[in-house]
Amino acid sequence: VMHVDLPGADPGSVDVDVEDRTLTIRAQRTARTEGEVEWLARERLSGTYVRQLTVGRGLALDRIEATYTDGVLTLSIPVAEEAK
Repeated sequence: VMHVDLPGADPGSVDVDVEDRTLTIRAQRTARTEGEVEWLARERLSGTYVRQLTVGRGLALDRIEATYTDGVLTLSIPVAEEAK
């Protein structure tokens, strides 16, 4: 199980892709503006978030399950049958 913090990301923009052994996570954070607010400081950046990880052999990358709840993306990657 892997947890990735993505606070402020639009749930519809979260994308998980696997090519060979490279796992790519993408998400879009949009800046929220409410009325005539003038920001003095922002702790969350807006824009595209991309993270790539190389995963080990022996994982069933075709059976990844993902959930996104309260700004946390949780990926469950099972061990492949042949690796057990």
